[in-house]
Amino acid sequence: MGHAVVRLLSNFCHQQVGGALNQQRLDHHPALAGNARHCIFGTEFEGQVGQFQYWDLKSNSRLELGDFAKTPNTLFSPSLTADGRWLTFSAWNRPGTSPRWYLFLFDVQSKQFVELPNLNTLESDDRRSAISADGNWISFTTNAPDGRGLTDVRIYDRQESKVLLIPEVNSPAMDSYPCLSGDGRFLCFASDREGGCGGLD
Repeated sequence: MGHAVVRLLSNFCHQQVGGALNQQRLDHHPALAGNARHCIFGTEFEGQVGQFQYWDLKSNSRLELGDFAKTPNTLFSPSLTADGRWLTFSAWNRPGTSPRWYLFLFDVQSKQFVELPNLNTLESDDRRSAISADGNWISFTTNAPDGRGLTDVRIYDRQESKVLLIPEVNSPAMDSYPCLSGDGRFLCFASDREGGCGGLD
């Protein structure tokens, strides 16, 4: 069912952008808001950096996100809250921030960035974010040197401006691609730790 949704969204967005499927364009990481009205996904044309497409499915129109999308480097892994107001994403070497992967929170309504105190560091790559439906929690992947494995999954508490290390979740291997339930209680993620079926499980 998940693959069917991805294909449906990809086909929809291709139709809006110009008719026939473009073989030189890659769409990835589609995310739907809980209202099932707003869709955002990553898109890359051959030889260009990754950007976002943001759509209002009800009005069948593309929405502008303002100047934040105008960056010389890649944007990746968008995630929306249930009401479509809050957007988290990763950016590589965004001017004025980190020369590495960095996490951002963007208010779609006001077209403004929101500070995430105590989250990003200049010594590590913080990326692959997923925000809970209520916007209170942001899960992400990091290779911070104080982690347990090659990459760890961590959760950011927006109310307390605090990163939760959750060592009971992580392993000495690579733990990544987290996703949160609507209320932030449940976490799923991929891992290549021992005991799996091979590769990322």
